[in-house]
Amino acid sequence: MTNKNQKACRFCNSSYDNKKHKSCPHCGFREPLQIGFWFIFLLIVFTSLILYFANNGKYFQFKQEVSFQNSSDYETNFEEIKLRPLSNLSYLSKDEIFAKRTDYVKNSIIFSNKPYKPNKDVYQIEDKLPWISADKIAKYGLKNNPDIANGFSRHSISINNPEILISFIVADYSTKKNKKYNKNDYLLPKKAFWNSKNKTIKVYFDYDAFSKINPDFSTAPMFIDETNARDMGFNWILADETQGITFENITNNISIRPYKIKGCYKKGNGCGLKQGCNNYSPYQEEMIFRILNKDSYMKIKMWKNKPKMLNKKPDIIYEMYFQ
Repeated sequence: MTNKNQKACRFCNSSYDNKKHKSCPHCGFREPLQIGFWFIFLLIVFTSLILYFANNGKYFQFKQEVSFQNSSDYETNFEEIKLRPLSNLSYLSKDEIFAKRTDYVKNSIIFSNKPYKPNKDVYQIEDKLPWISADKIAKYGLKNNPDIANGFSRHSISINNPEILISFIVADYSTKKNKKYNKNDYLLPKKAFWNSKNKTIKVYFDYDAFSKINPDFSTAPMFIDETNARDMGFNWILADETQGITFENITNNISIRPYKIKGCYKKGNGCGLKQGCNNYSPYQEEMIFRILNKDSYMKIKMWKNKPKMLNKKPDIIYEMYFQ
């Protein structure tokens, strides 16, 4: 009876049991590896090389948490951005606001190189309406607040500073689930820097002062005011790196996939005044997040057009430090 495992050596023609012997016991010849193995091996090598060059020479770039960088650290090629304070926009005409906005962009160290007109999709504001006051809404909330428009307007931080591509509002949560979050406030920037070579803006937000003045907000959900990003032509964003940040929707948020932003300023009735107020809109669940602690960090990549791949070079990078 013939042994099914018998194999003829291709070197000396002697027969041997290839299940018991890895090489021919007569001459020591060992059969080469099967072609299927080499095909798989070469395919893996070829795929790895493609991924390597597609990621600008870095193997398998995954999002990682990063170490916090202190604003006092000296960084080469970064130029400080002069920040303008909050101002009162209530009851100004559209032309007055647009004139101020145009002047701010004209004097920007980043955006002054191109002609500018406020984006009509972003600035849908109406003439001589109130704007919500940052101070009044923080102290007294939205309901039954006849002085809601008195004082510095909360959205003026973005309008006055086109380089602050993203700012933040504490979400107005009046539902039963979130009873204690019934106020709004801004987390204000205290320093900002620009690196023209790397197209990177770094903004340091005064989280310490914010949390001391507003202790109830220390774990409050926030949402992003990204109107400046849209107005400057950046329509898609991705939170590429985070530290000490958690998103409300863990399965669908800006850290998972690039997201087309929608923010604008337009008339709304949420301020409680009969004539309504110019305000931010709409609510975007994908951008609701919480700052878990001091020294948290978020790095946002921005593109003018939808990126086909996550590793596509962004048109600008926006880094935010909460300290």
